[in-house]
Amino acid sequence: MKKTIALMKSPYMLSTILVLLLGLQIWQNRAILADVSQPTTHQAVNIVIGKAIQHTQLHDPAGQTVDLLKPGARYHLLIFFATTCEYCKQDLGLWNTIAAHNPDVAIYGVSTETDAAALAQYQAQHNIAFPLLMDQQGELARELDLKVTPTKILLSAELKPLYVWYGYTTKRSGNQDLGALYGFLNIDPALVPGVDPQH
Repeated sequence: MKKTIALMKSPYMLSTILVLLLGLQIWQNRAILADVSQPTTHQAVNIVIGKAIQHTQLHDPAGQTVDLLKPGARYHLLIFFATTCEYCKQDLGLWNTIAAHNPDVAIYGVSTETDAAALAQYQAQHNIAFPLLMDQQGELARELDLKVTPTKILLSAELKPLYVWYGYTTKRSGNQDLGALYGFLNIDPALVPGVDPQH
């Protein structure tokens, strides 16, 4: 034991230990840099902005085919919803406000549900002022990478996505979402619901 302590105190042994520690630190730093420099393996985000949608025809609850492209429309707005979605019900007032303030915007509610009668009843019950359409195979929802309901997607006159509002929109949604509502659709933040219903 005393011999080991004596060796540790010798300048030669201390220098050797310092060199080893320095070498270990250099190796660790190189490993970290190599890891940071590797391409990400995370799944790529599906960027939908600016790409004209391909699935442009849906059906209404009566079974009629509806073409989403409305000639002369300034914008098109797709509102993805579900009849069982509580946040959609909270967002309904904003949807009708948007419709009232934007007669030159083609607005469609879109659901992946297959019960046409339930959709028709939902529209009548909530006095929804625009057509409700059925994306029964979910093709449009997948193309637009739909994650939650409600989701509002603003499209250009050529059906190219311009902006996406995810979830229920309130005054707490932030400047970006509120600014897009105001800039694109003339909806003053004062007209947007005040708080999330969970608060």
